[in-house]
Amino acid sequence: MEKKLYRSKEDKKLTGLCAGIGEYFGMDATVIRVLVVIMACFTAIFPALIIYFIIAAIVPEKDEKTDGATQVNYQFVDPEKPDDSSNQ
Repeated sequence: MEKKLYRSKEDKKLTGLCAGIGEYFGMDATVIRVLVVIMACFTAIFPALIIYFIIAAIVPEKDEKTDGATQVNYQFVDPEKPDDSSNQ
């Protein structure tokens, strides 16, 4: 299965880009966030922010279809209570 870079929906602080990069490389997202802050300090903040938001606009957000998992919806049915839909 081929790896793809996505922005994370679950572990996002701003856009989910750092968490997505962390998932892609198998690293903690906090490490990626610290590296982004250090890069921003060395580039006078503005160029790093522009690069961050350009990449965030290009990288798609991860959705349920790309996650590989299926969603199951369970509904509780009370066996003691008669079904109201049959009375209508």
